[in-house]
Amino acid sequence: MLILYINHTFLNLEAGYDTLHRRVNPEPDYVYLYIIIGCLIYPTIYEIRQLSRSGIYNYLSEFSNWIDIIHVYGGYFNVYC
Repeated sequence: MLILYINHTFLNLEAGYDTLHRRVNPEPDYVYLYIIIGCLIYPTIYEIRQLSRSGIYNYLSEFSNWIDIIHVYGGYFNVYC
């Protein structure tokens, strides 16, 4: 979904240029952003459930969980910015 958003918003040849053919920041496409948020809800719920079942010490002791945390928060940061 993120690749489709980037392609539609930033790589589209017609979008992102003013009348003098200068590059400008395009307006975000909120439909794609809402879909990305929807795709982030499942991993967020999954990680919260995993944290509550295993305890914070056991959860944070696994390296793969740190990668999952970075993935989820990075996704929300991407939508925010």
